[in-house]
Amino acid sequence: MVETRSGTSTSPYTREQQEKMAALVRENKERKELLKQAKLKAIAEEQAAKMKKLEEEMKRVHQEEEERRKAAEEEAAAEEGKERKRIESREESSGTKTD
Repeated sequence: MVETRSGTSTSPYTREQQEKMAALVRENKERKELLKQAKLKAIAEEQAAKMKKLEEEMKRVHQEEEERRKAAEEEAAAEEGKERKRIESREESSGTKTD
């Protein structure tokens, strides 16, 4: 906008054109903000999905470890029982069993 000596101003654009441009600029900013929010939401959803997958994997691994531990305990108990029977049978055959 340019001020002339007579006090009137001249502008390369009419008031209507300026308002339209301002509206377009606002719309562009809003659209960019919406796109930014959509991208952030997509990233958050992706991270949530990864976290859920990791939690499920950790739960599965923990369950497998628990099963292995139980199997090892059962095996150790079975071995202990066999060893006890072996010792008892030796004592019976040698006649040194004490009650």
